[in-house]
Amino acid sequence: MKKNIWIIVTLILTILVHLSVFLVPISMLDGYFLIIKPMLWLIIGGFVFAVFDKKKRVYRDRQTFRYIVSLGIIVYLFVMFIAGVFMGFSYNPFNTTFLGLIRNFWTFVPIILIKEYVRSRIMQTAPEKSKYIILTLVTIVFAFVSLDTIRSVVTFSLGFQLDFILTTLFPLLVLNLFLSYSALNGAVGSNIAFQLIYVGLPIFLPVLPNVQKIFEAIMLYTSVFIMYIIYDKFSFERNKKEEKNIVQTKYHWKWMIAPALILTFCLLFAFGALPYVPVAVASDSMRGEFSKGDVVLVKKKDLVKKEIIEGQIIQFKTDKNRDVVHRITQIITTPQGEKMYITKGDNNNVTDSTPVRENQIVGLVEYKIPYIGWPSILLSAK
Repeated sequence: MKKNIWIIVTLILTILVHLSVFLVPISMLDGYFLIIKPMLWLIIGGFVFAVFDKKKRVYRDRQTFRYIVSLGIIVYLFVMFIAGVFMGFSYNPFNTTFLGLIRNFWTFVPIILIKEYVRSRIMQTAPEKSKYIILTLVTIVFAFVSLDTIRSVVTFSLGFQLDFILTTLFPLLVLNLFLSYSALNGAVGSNIAFQLIYVGLPIFLPVLPNVQKIFEAIMLYTSVFIMYIIYDKFSFERNKKEEKNIVQTKYHWKWMIAPALILTFCLLFAFGALPYVPVAVASDSMRGEFSKGDVVLVKKKDLVKKEIIEGQIIQFKTDKNRDVVHRITQIITTPQGEKMYITKGDNNNVTDSTPVRENQIVGLVEYKIPYIGWPSILLSAK
């Protein structure tokens, strides 16, 4: 009974800490997130450390959860960055300068560490009879305290609130359900790793996949679903073997080599570390050479050794930052000595209205892959 009381007190404290943002004037919010909120979480962490039992349970599935959560991280990153390859990337709205990264680190990382420590102590302390009730409460409370936009949510219109529920609240509930279940099985380290990856992506990377929020939510659902299915399958097989007195075969890290290598390649590709950049063709202006839904591989301009000449197909940025893939029909030189490129889509009747300057050229189209750009086009359609 005493354990349940301490658990309830801790959950109430975490809710109060999260709601404390409503007591802060808008002009002081910056200082709140930078100083006050981390300090409040440190107090909660100290409270949990002081009052909860330090003894650790023995978990037979802890190692399994580590592998499963590692797989979930790989799946999430892999799909997100593959999506970025085809949908494009955008600059991170967070400050990613050196001082900005330090600030981001202090604002988010200690809270993640303390939050997962508190979650793990609660779940490891939960009495056997009420552990699933505690699991439900922890899932709801920790999903709530993960809502960094709670102050602005209350001012949303109904339409925005529905969008918020589908793209933010439900994913947080699903994620925290699995994290709480994982903590129940002793895998706090894996939870911290997943949280750091999930939360850290939009905080520390200079560019991010330019995908819609609903797509991010679906990818998170998929990752958590895969983790749950694998664990469910493992538990079923383990129970069958234990019934037959067969020793359980241990997992090995080698099974992660192939997906990790593929993920590394995709990250390098997405960040432009490789010579070619993929571009999904969004119109039929070049029909005959390639069609809408194809993907062309563009060799970056700095890596093109030969001179760009008439007749070649280039990718360039318009003044409105729109990507266009058209053929050069003429190269002219201005009185100031600047080269200008006249371009045209093979399937268009007239040339493009504005000449392309040299600094607008992204690269030279060298290869095409039919059809695989359709998911990007369909998901980007408004």
